[in-house]
Amino acid sequence: MAGETMVDALKAPSQWECTGATAYTGAVKDQPTAATKVGTSADKVAGALMFSAIAGLAFYVALGVIIAQSSSPLQGLSQRSARSSSHGPGSANAATRTASQPSR
Repeated sequence: MAGETMVDALKAPSQWECTGATAYTGAVKDQPTAATKVGTSADKVAGALMFSAIAGLAFYVALGVIIAQSSSPLQGLSQRSARSSSHGPGSANAATRTASQPSR
């Protein structure tokens, strides 16, 4: 990019000769340096954005793994079956029958 703005690479001054051409040629002398600086800055920004994108992806993958582990359907089923089997079949009915019968 910077090489395209060098004074020697410009095509207009070879076909354009007047005060404007001289002024234009003088004005573009610093453009290769500026273009190089812009290119360097753009490379640094591109690297920082790529790093941020990778870090963000890693964060969301880790978050997804944590959520998947904490809300696993099998984990919920095992907790429900453990609760229902601890009372045994009909244990709630037996407790109700015992409480409703008068003491002897």
